[in-house]
Amino acid sequence: MFIQFGIASILMLCFTAVAWYEGSAILDNPWEWRYSTPFTQLLYGEVSKPSDISQLDYFVYAAKFQPTFPILMTIIALYLLILVGYLLLKKEDNLLDLYISLLGISLLLLSYFVFNSSTFGGRIFFFIFLTSGILCSAFVLKRIINLKLMKNQN
Repeated sequence: MFIQFGIASILMLCFTAVAWYEGSAILDNPWEWRYSTPFTQLLYGEVSKPSDISQLDYFVYAAKFQPTFPILMTIIALYLLILVGYLLLKKEDNLLDLYISLLGISLLLLSYFVFNSSTFGGRIFFFIFLTSGILCSAFVLKRIINLKLMKNQN
């Protein structure tokens, strides 16, 4: 398990670095500042020059226009979240079910927020979040049904 965690963490760092670099192209596209800088606008207000842009907005821009590495980051992050949850809660079935349920609900909410995206990257993220949320929910539902069936057999 720890080897998986180490490899996934290294991949996450590499994918993050590439996505951050690709997203830095927003500095050269002032016409996109209004639509691709939600973190800067939330924290500081209107963007007027490249130095105003938050580093987090680099990832937003990369996710919208060059989504390969942000998608890989998201998949690895989900894998790490599930792995960490499993490692910490494997002996507590109810807490593990709750954790996976909350993760599934969070993913479904994220899919709702990117539902109307006009970019290719946004539509891919919608499907990733929706599919992951449904899979997490189905996993927990299956575990609950199996527990009920086991109790009825005893």
